[in-house]
Amino acid sequence: MSSSWEMPIRKLSEQIDELQQSLQTNQELEKEQVQGLELARQRLRFLTQAPEAAGIAELPRLLQTVMTQQTIGVIILGQDGKILLFNSVADRIFGHSLADAGSRGIQSGCKLFLEDKKTEYSQDGSLPWDRSVKGEDFPPQQLFVKRPDLPEGLWTSITCTVLKGPTSNVSGVVVLAVDLTEHVKIGEQLNELCGKLETQISNIETAREEIKALADKLGEKRSAEAAATEMTLSPLLRPPSQQVPTPTQEIAISKLALVVDDIPVNQKLLIMHLKKMGFSVESAFNGKDAVEMVEKKDYSLIFMDCDMPIMNGYEATIAIRQAELKTGKHVPIVAMTSYDRVGDRERCLSVGMDEYLTKGVTQKQLQEVVQWCLSRGTGAQEAPESTTKASGEQDQLLDLDNLIKTFGKFELEEILKLFLMSTTTLTSCLQFAIEDHDLESVSHFAYSLKGPCSSIGLTQMAVLAADITKAGEDGLWDQAMSSYKHLRRLYDGIKKQIEDASREFQWVLS
Repeated sequence: MSSSWEMPIRKLSEQIDELQQSLQTNQELEKEQVQGLELARQRLRFLTQAPEAAGIAELPRLLQTVMTQQTIGVIILGQDGKILLFNSVADRIFGHSLADAGSRGIQSGCKLFLEDKKTEYSQDGSLPWDRSVKGEDFPPQQLFVKRPDLPEGLWTSITCTVLKGPTSNVSGVVVLAVDLTEHVKIGEQLNELCGKLETQISNIETAREEIKALADKLGEKRSAEAAATEMTLSPLLRPPSQQVPTPTQEIAISKLALVVDDIPVNQKLLIMHLKKMGFSVESAFNGKDAVEMVEKKDYSLIFMDCDMPIMNGYEATIAIRQAELKTGKHVPIVAMTSYDRVGDRERCLSVGMDEYLTKGVTQKQLQEVVQWCLSRGTGAQEAPESTTKASGEQDQLLDLDNLIKTFGKFELEEILKLFLMSTTTLTSCLQFAIEDHDLESVSHFAYSLKGPCSSIGLTQMAVLAADITKAGEDGLWDQAMSSYKHLRRLYDGIKKQIEDASREFQWVLS
């Protein structure tokens, strides 16, 4: 369902647009604050340089205005560089460094840095107003202030205006400063959020391809290892199997199966089960590829996911059955689906599938279906009751000991990698679908989640995924979101459990 995957990308793009608009507004507000600082500086310069008495008379009123207002910090220094006056805003910016009026400049270890927050404003320790005391105006410049009592520091824009007497000698300096910390922090946070959302878009766009590449690589490695073993040991030298083959394994030996599923972790789990039963297994990620593969090879059994992109399982089954009318062959097709609603099994059988299984079945249930399909597999007949039922209730945490016994540490590591990669993306997509009341996408992502969860024993998460779809179908979107939040809490707990286990078993899951 390409539309389902496009929905979260569109949603994330809209959020990025909103954040960028907020970022632009924040930048405009910051610019206005700096412009206000520059206007105050220009007015101050005009008044101090005006020869008219009226201009000089205006200076005290201007100083009183800037000293009492709450957005611009003001420091007045004498011609010797000593602090004469400062207001509360300047005190907030430079801290207790200004407490001792009459001291020279800023004391108590307060330092100014350039925008990289590492390079000091001046190598010799001089400050902007040190230059102004010598007669040089200092235009607005954004600097980072570090103080002993404020380890995180703050951002400020500083300007210095020289006060000159009748003989043009420097009689003092007025320092104006504004606190830009909130604007800078908000800008950094907005940029960080945009970056995270862009990463999510990238993950959604590439998740299936990356996971498929990993699954293919693992499959090639396993095939290579198996081939090397076959070449190294002759039949007479191979150790006898310690496992007594079941009737199903005897039938399945040397048989070739095809697993068709667009969720790699579902493929991985089913392939492992089938290999334990003696099958050689190939895989496809959509119905179209499966139909083409069936035209070229004879498969003894096909496991077909129903909900896939490009061509779904129903369409692929119909195409395979139409081709078989010419050849007279009949390959058993077993539906593998997360859906377990009334009528789903009948729909699968009606398009030509031989049996129906919900994802997450036990090895025993799978063996029963394989046995039945290979011994009778011509047309849909009534299957053992146990094959159509979901597994029993499980604890909300993974039973790692049992999973290790079933798959081994190496194989389980790969399964959990795939699970984390796919589930993290799918849960985010599911949230967007619920927020948009997009039933088609909710159904797609919820049931894509349900399969992997069922397969590794996370029954509560699987049930919640089904509940979300049911709530959406009934138009109960608040209930769907409530179930989603519960599912997300469970997943966060599972994720932490896997991360803790990765340290215990020295797995590399990131």
